[in-house]
Amino acid sequence: MKRDRAELARSHLYRDPESGTIAGVCAGLAHRMNMDPVWVRLAFIVTTLLWGVGLPVYLVLWVAMKELPEAKPEPGEMTPQEREIWEAVNAEMKTLDLEND
Repeated sequence: MKRDRAELARSHLYRDPESGTIAGVCAGLAHRMNMDPVWVRLAFIVTTLLWGVGLPVYLVLWVAMKELPEAKPEPGEMTPQEREIWEAVNAEMKTLDLEND
C-alpha cells in the first residue's frame, strides 16, 4: 500500500522543506501535531524572544530531524520532475510547430 507524504508526516516526525519557510522544522512539527505551521513558528519566535531557547532548539531539530522522503509514484506514473520536463518539451514542440506553419 502506497503512503502519501501527508500520511507519513502525520505518523512520523520529519522536516518538510517544501512546506517550510527555512528548513521545514516547524512545518514538520505542525504536520505531526495536526496543526497550522504558523502556530509552531510563532511558538519558536516567542520562546526565542522571551527565554532565548527557541533558536537553539530549532537548530538542534534541524540537524536531528530527517527530511520528509519524496512520495514514490505508482508504476507508470511520472515524478513531478519528469512531468515538468515533459511539459517543457511539449511546449517547445508546439512552439516549433507554430514556427513551421
